[in-house]
Amino acid sequence: MEMEFKDSSRRRTLVLIVGVLLALVAGAGVFYLSSQGGEDPITALPTREIVVAVADIPARQTISLEQLTTRVVPSDATNESAFTDPTQVAGGVAAVTILALQPITPNLLAGASSGAIAILSPTETISPTSPIWRAVSISVPPDRAVGGYVGPGSRVDVLATIPITVTPLVDEVTGEETPSDFISEQATKLTWMDVEVLAGGTDGAAFIFKMDLHQAEEVAHAQTAGASFTVLLRPPGDNREIDRSTYGETTNRIIEQYNFPMPQILDSANWPQPSTFPSPFPNQPYLTPAPSVEPSPSPVATLSASPTPAP
Repeated sequence: MEMEFKDSSRRRTLVLIVGVLLALVAGAGVFYLSSQGGEDPITALPTREIVVAVADIPARQTISLEQLTTRVVPSDATNESAFTDPTQVAGGVAAVTILALQPITPNLLAGASSGAIAILSPTETISPTSPIWRAVSISVPPDRAVGGYVGPGSRVDVLATIPITVTPLVDEVTGEETPSDFISEQATKLTWMDVEVLAGGTDGAAFIFKMDLHQAEEVAHAQTAGASFTVLLRPPGDNREIDRSTYGETTNRIIEQYNFPMPQILDSANWPQPSTFPSPFPNQPYLTPAPSVEPSPSPVATLSASPTPAP
């Protein structure tokens, strides 16, 4: 029996071509569908404009308008209490260090608008053994406060000038006063050292100092006694204690230290009085006696004798 030969190579080629075409069509369809689907639309979050610091603001410093700016941020619970107007912050005092671009909220300020003063630093706490800190006000004019360059955060020393009244002793028998070396005058002394300024000092406002309770008593008594005060600005980092036993000034001490000339009583009636200058009348000379109209004599050279040696 003779077998019939069939050529199947052409069929396989046709099937292969059809498969390739179907694959291309499927790929094109997938690409078309994916490109038409697009991305999900982004939901726009609500934003708000808040006040932030341009640069770091140290604690206890009065904040100026130049230190503030605004920034648009997503509105959420972290900034819902932040200020939105820089004028609401300018003039306040930073209770803690405010970092650059940090949203400024009411808890970062010392609360000057409500009268509150941040007495403790961020690292201080109240305990049975902690110092009893108080805020104490002292009025010092700018000319006795480094020309107005002392402000919140400064470390200062305070001089007190107190009027001292000396009551003379009276002898009970004779009724005469007993001579004394002391007189009623004023005395100046280095009183409180390395004191922190909490607030004040601008535009003539009273300084608010951080002092312990004993120092507060001393200030109150000195003020009642009519003391005046001078504020000395310390350089940054200088927290040295000073032995005050060698300090203290009175007028006589300054006169003795610097050898001031002592004023004397002048006999004004017999003291030579200056003549009128210039004279209101041209024919009356203003110098007595009148200057000579004769020319000065020609200079004559002379030889000085050698000094005689001392015997």
